[in-house]
Formats: sequence, C-alpha cells, structure tokens
Amino acid sequence: LQALKILPGIVSTSDVSSRFYVRGGAGDQNLFFFDGIRIYNPFHALGIFSVFYPNVAATAEIYTGAFPPGFGGRLSSVVNIMTRDGRADKISARTNVNLLSMEAEVEGPAIANSSWFLDVRKSFSSRTFSKIIGEDIPVSFYDGTFKMSVQPSGVQKFNLTVLSSGDN
Repeated sequence: LQALKILPGIVSTSDVSSRFYVRGGAGDQNLFFFDGIRIYNPFHALGIFSVFYPNVAATAEIYTGAFPPGFGGRLSSVVNIMTRDGRADKISARTNVNLLSMEAEVEGPAIANSSWFLDVRKSFSSRTFSKIIGEDIPVSFYDGTFKMSVQPSGVQKFNLTVLSSGDN
C-alpha cells in the first residue's frame, strides 16, 4: 500500500503510515478487495503495516473514479489486489526475520495441474518498541494467507483463498 501513495490523486498524511486519501475523501472511503474478499480494515498497528504482504500479491489495481460495476460502496477509491499462484514445479520455502516481524512462506504442487502456498507473518514490534522506549507498548498482529489453485481442463481455473488476520 505504500507504493500506491506515489500515484496521482493519492495523498498520505505520514511517511510511516500505510493509510492514504484519494481526492479529498476520508481514509475509510477506500474499498479494498483481496482475491475478491472485501477487507474492511486493511491496516495493522495504527496504519504502520498493511494486511497485504507484498510477496503474495501478483497484481494491484486502483480505481480513483469511474469504478467498474462490481466495485460499488465507497466514495474515494477501490483497490483490488490479486494474489499469485504457488509454484507448480517443486516445493520451496522462504523466511524473513527483522526487528519488527517474522514471515514464513511454503509453496508447491499438490495434485496434477494445481499449486498452493501458505504465507504467515507475526509481529515482534511490541518487544522492539519496549526495548527502545523502555515501556510496554502492546501493539502486535498476525496474518496468514493460504491459496490453492486448480486448473483441471486448461481453460477453467478454480482458486480457494483464505485470509486470516488479527491485531492486539
């Protein structure tokens, strides 16, 4: 979501926050979709982090006006994020650990003409902030994304996407 803030007509109030405003509208007037799932609060930790981890995104479309018919319900913008498919050739894993969060991903083939991936993320920011500031700051979150893609006949494709997210 940080990358969207450089587009024309999109304004941010902070370099730290992922929240943005489109053409003078309020921050809650943006509609977010994640593989067709409507996301009502796509931010963690007061807007510092996004629910959408960049490694799972394949494409992101943003409409700042003249929304397509299926995207009604908000005044400012529509952000439609589509996830990528998992690897269909072999199983692979990746992990990332930094001072604020830990992320792990596993992906691979399932049955013929299918693939899957699982991506999970957990924050460590409350521990990091308490060591820097010296006070307990209870800000933590988690995300989990699972996607299974099956293309049995070459033309039709079926996807199952599960997103779990939470904040403390």
